[in-house]
Amino acid sequence: MPYKIKTVAKKSALEPEAIVSKSQDVLEQFYAHRRWVTLGVGLLLVIGLAWGGFAWFQADQNRKARQLEYEASKEILGISPTDENRQAQYEKVATLYQELLTNYPRSSSAPFAQYQLGNSYFELKQYDKAIAAYQDFIRRYAHHETLQPMVYLRLGYAHLHQGDSQAALADFDLVIKHPKAWNKDQAAYETGRVYEKLGDKTAAIGKYESLIKEFPKSSWAREAQTRLKALGVFQQPAPSAGESPPAMEGVPEKSEKR
Repeated sequence: MPYKIKTVAKKSALEPEAIVSKSQDVLEQFYAHRRWVTLGVGLLLVIGLAWGGFAWFQADQNRKARQLEYEASKEILGISPTDENRQAQYEKVATLYQELLTNYPRSSSAPFAQYQLGNSYFELKQYDKAIAAYQDFIRRYAHHETLQPMVYLRLGYAHLHQGDSQAALADFDLVIKHPKAWNKDQAAYETGRVYEKLGDKTAAIGKYESLIKEFPKSSWAREAQTRLKALGVFQQPAPSAGESPPAMEGVPEKSEKR
C-alpha cells in the first residue's frame, strides 16, 4: 500500500499592508510610553558617562600619586646613613608622602605611602608620629595583607623606642599570628630580645628555641642560636642524613636485633 505524503502548508509572507500595520503599532506604543523610554535611555546615558568619568578620574589620580611616590622613592635612594642633610631629606620624603595621602587618599599608591610615611618619621626619631602613621595604616588598609605584617613589625620597633615593651610584644605577636606574614621569624627573634630586656630568661629561651625549630634555615634562627649561647644554652647540632641522633644521658642505646 503506497504511503501518502503529507504536504505542509507554507505560511504566506506578510503582506505590505500588514507590515505597515505592525510598524504603526510599534510607533503608537512608543509615543504612548515615550516619556518612560526617554527617561530610560537618558538614565543609561548618564550612568555610562558617570562611569567613564569616574574611571578617567581614578586613572588620573593614580597617575599623579605615582609621580609623587616616584619622587619620594628617588629621594630615599639618595639618602646616605652618614649624610649631613639626612634630616632634611627625610623631612622632604615625609612631606611628599603626606601630600600624596592628602590629595590622593584613594589611589593605588596610598597604602604604601602610609607605610613609608611612618618609616620616614621613624628615621627622624619622631616616634609619636611614626606610631600614629602606622596605626592609621592599620585602620585604613586592614585589607592590605602584604604590607600589614611589615607595619606591625615597625610599630613594634617604634613602641620599643618609646619604652613600651608590652605594646611591642603585642605588635610582634600580631606578626607571628598573621596567616600571610613572611617575617614571622624576625618577629619571633625580636620577641625573644624583648623578653631578655625584661629579664625573663625562660621566656626568651623558649622563643629562641621555637624559632630555631620552626625556621631552621632562617638567618634569624642563626641569630637566635647566638643568643642562646650567650644565655648559657647550647643547641645540639641536627644529625646529618643516615646518622643516628646522640643517645640521651642515662638512657642505654638499643642493641641491634640479631
